[in-house]
Amino acid sequence: MFEFLSLAPQQEIEVISDTSEAASSPNDSYDPMMIDESDEEESQEEPRNPLENVSSVQARLITFDHETNILADPGWDGVTDLSYLESVIPKIDLILLSQTTVEYLGALAYLLYKYPILKKIKIYATLPIVKLGRLSTIELYRSVGLIGAVDGSLMEVDDIESCFNSIIPLNYAQSINLQGKLAGITITAYNSGHTLGGSVWLFNKEAEKVVYAPVWNHSKDLFLKPCRFLNQSTMNRPTTFVTGSDLGSSMSHRNRIDSFLQLVQLTLYNGTSIMMPTSISGRFFEILPILDQKVPREIPFYLVSYTGIQSLKSSSNMLEWMSPDITKNWETQSRTPFDSTRIQLITIEDLIARGSNTGPKIVFVEGLGFNEGSLARPAFIELCSRQNTALFLTERPSIGTVLYDVYKSWEDTVSKDGNMKDGSLIIFEKEFSMKVAKEVPLRGKELNSYLKRVDDRRTKRKEMEFEERKNDDLLDNDVIGDEGEDEELEEEDEEEDDEEEEEEEEEEALKTGVKKVTKAIEEIGPNGTLTISGALSKSHSSDEDARTTAKDLLQMPMDFDIRTVKANKNRMFPFIADKFSIDDYGIEINHDDFKRDEERFSLKRDFEESVEDAGDDLRGTAAGRKRRRTGQFGETEQVSTLYSMDPKQNPVSRTSSTKKVAIRCGLTFIDLSGLADLRSWKFNANGLKPRKVIVLPNTTFSGYLGDAYDIMESLVKQQRNKLGLHGIHSGKEPYDNKLNTFHSQSSSGVLGIDFIRGKLNETIDLGSVISSYFLHLADSLDKELQWQVITGGYSLSHISGEVSKASEMENGKKNLFRLVPSDKNIKATNNKISIGDVKLNELRKRLRDMNHVVEFKGDGTLVVDSQLAVRKITDGNLMIDGGTGALFYEVREQIQSMLAYV
Repeated sequence: MFEFLSLAPQQEIEVISDTSEAASSPNDSYDPMMIDESDEEESQEEPRNPLENVSSVQARLITFDHETNILADPGWDGVTDLSYLESVIPKIDLILLSQTTVEYLGALAYLLYKYPILKKIKIYATLPIVKLGRLSTIELYRSVGLIGAVDGSLMEVDDIESCFNSIIPLNYAQSINLQGKLAGITITAYNSGHTLGGSVWLFNKEAEKVVYAPVWNHSKDLFLKPCRFLNQSTMNRPTTFVTGSDLGSSMSHRNRIDSFLQLVQLTLYNGTSIMMPTSISGRFFEILPILDQKVPREIPFYLVSYTGIQSLKSSSNMLEWMSPDITKNWETQSRTPFDSTRIQLITIEDLIARGSNTGPKIVFVEGLGFNEGSLARPAFIELCSRQNTALFLTERPSIGTVLYDVYKSWEDTVSKDGNMKDGSLIIFEKEFSMKVAKEVPLRGKELNSYLKRVDDRRTKRKEMEFEERKNDDLLDNDVIGDEGEDEELEEEDEEEDDEEEEEEEEEEALKTGVKKVTKAIEEIGPNGTLTISGALSKSHSSDEDARTTAKDLLQMPMDFDIRTVKANKNRMFPFIADKFSIDDYGIEINHDDFKRDEERFSLKRDFEESVEDAGDDLRGTAAGRKRRRTGQFGETEQVSTLYSMDPKQNPVSRTSSTKKVAIRCGLTFIDLSGLADLRSWKFNANGLKPRKVIVLPNTTFSGYLGDAYDIMESLVKQQRNKLGLHGIHSGKEPYDNKLNTFHSQSSSGVLGIDFIRGKLNETIDLGSVISSYFLHLADSLDKELQWQVITGGYSLSHISGEVSKASEMENGKKNLFRLVPSDKNIKATNNKISIGDVKLNELRKRLRDMNHVVEFKGDGTLVVDSQLAVRKITDGNLMIDGGTGALFYEVREQIQSMLAYV
């Protein structure tokens, strides 16, 4: 049983609750055999509202068997009320993250802070999502005043750090077998091609195979590998394919890059600055290398962001997650990946002070909405109202934001001119009434009250952490005690018990001997004291170094009393076996074993210092922002951020005031968002050959690129062309008026694909993979059955007739149908379908009984008489490689005899 639900704030979908009453029923489930007769009686519908099924704040709930719930991609904009998730919080068993941007993980840290019960739930994501998602969350929370030295802040950077540190990182194609309540479910992450470390998820549970791909890119990017659904055999023929409906441009990637660079060079040549809003942890890595190579070094790059260049530093250590082409390009040019020295961090105050006197420049700002409190809004006001600036949009902004109004103006203007394509440059003029946030330093009683609240919050946090550790220790002790009791009850072999006791005695004797030797050597004198202190310098280290300490001590001459050894045991020198930690990749390596003695402690101190420095940079302490660490050759490293995240450093109170701003700037849009276009969407959706496809509601909207409704409409047109229904408009269309569901027939007409357009806050219940129906055969048809036996002991027969639903319940059976002879002439087709599975072992046995020399060679290849090779290409496709002749037809006849034909 599989269910899917797209959760969103209720206020954004009030229109939907009025337009679809049948789908809102809690017991509603999708059934391909069910015919909805209400569509025929509906009168003319009202004009479609394109924004009724769009929300930038969404979370998805995946349910198996009505009891296992997986929360995927809890997005947030920092403003929307998250109370719509309260009803599902107690039901969540697992959390998955797909992308690095706040649209897919923005609510995670706040949910774990507000609902501590979620801290016990496992969270899975790739390593880049853990590192970059942490920075995008800090950026969002600081802009809305949730963290930082802002009066009214609720959290600190440490809360976000602990949240993302609890995430379990995994690699692409690494399968995880879930345990406990989730037992039987296997999850696997694959490359999505949208952001660094972005994933599409594969769920396997018994007969269910679900591919969850909220956003993906099939075309080639500069820094990412494309998403290849069809190259992954494990994802072929899923029962359900859940995919997003945000589409990209149909223009080729090369043409878009060329247009983008031409516009950039032309704009800078005219002395105009460029402002680019982007997601620092997302598509920023696509834009920066292009501009870094093509734009002269004389043109400065500025970055306005709370987290600064931390994302660039993190991404430079994750080259294995990127495209090989960009890494080879860096190697051939001897350049540093994502060289951050080209980027200059700048504050809003410095940006205003410099004005347009510095000449043309490129300014990157974090955020795709220009929301209140973000650094992008004052930068937009300064650059686009007072300076000669052009606004370059490379991603679609969220609806209901200032930047969406700007993008909508570009779309309307270009569509009127009839030149609807990427890279169209217009002059944008409009007056906005915007709220501008102003931060004023706290003084006097307000400052003391604020500092007291921070201290109380930190004290409470430490108490909660202590209680959690205490409870965890108690739980661990209880589990260990229970396991010990169970082992004692299950032990029946007295000899094994004796061996375990002997090992304990030997280990205890070894410890006793070590203590005696230590005490004796320490009493010798200064030299002896120095020697033993060096040998036991690691005695207070971690458990990983315990083996090294034991080996060092065993090299010393010691005496052991073996007179107490039991008579039935051999008397031998005590031996301590090394204990190895084993994971999915083999034995874990202790890196300290491969270090030189002089490096063992110095490197550890350097690492701790570097971690402390990175933490200071992230928290924005004075030591982190003002310190200049000297490198190996004396160079000075760049500061990571200019803004403080320390809640006690220069605290401020935030106020907002409405301000009218007249904007006049150049405006263009070039799609570099890394999304699949409509052609690639349909190609992959059909190429995967799923049973059902769920089209997710949009997170953004563009009349130029299309939405979920346009996808369904395009599928219907494709189907009509396939069936030759050009220009035919009968009284009943092959799809309902709202384009909510649609069945696409395959070319053979045997098995098609059910497309379902998902709606916000409406559960899609797909039921079981296989729907069971009772079929009663007429007596006349029963005599015509001709059974064929296939591999596995199954019998199969083909029969033709008409199916009708039974008029009343018989024998208490539901879903009862009757198969009766048909009065119509049913033409027999020559295209017979082969059913069954050819087992190569069974084929080898049959051919050997016919005195043929048959053996396996290579990977699943069956060689017959050294003349023919029989191999399986894919499931259901068998190939006979070799020349035609008597042997060829004999082998083919045996293969055909193992199948049934209908």
